[in-house]
Amino acid sequence: MKKITSAIIFLVTLISSSVSAQWVFAYEDGDNNWYIDYGDIKQDGDNIYVWVLNSNEYRSSVHYFHIDCEFPRFKLLTRKAYSQAMGKGDLIATDSKEEWHYKKKGDDTIMWTGLGIVDQACNQRKVY
Repeated sequence: MKKITSAIIFLVTLISSSVSAQWVFAYEDGDNNWYIDYGDIKQDGDNIYVWVLNSNEYRSSVHYFHIDCEFPRFKLLTRKAYSQAMGKGDLIATDSKEEWHYKKKGDDTIMWTGLGIVDQACNQRKVY
């Protein structure tokens, strides 16, 4: 049943457009700014599904993540790369990597550092 629910959530949100998202600034990483669409976070227990935008002045990418807040770990369900900033312009590439990424000792990537994307998204989930 969980797999069916997850699949339905994924398919429904996959058709969401980056244009309709309400991007909220989350983190700056050098020339890149990261944003989260807090208005479109889906939750299934400790698992959340969230859209994240990575943008600089030249191009951007919109990511759809499945985050397991209990462990924590995440996987990229889909990524769409655009020719302009803030999810605008031509769609130039898409991909997905459905393997789990776990936090490793000393990992200082944007997903894990300080109030990284995983922490910020998980802090928005409802605890039952």
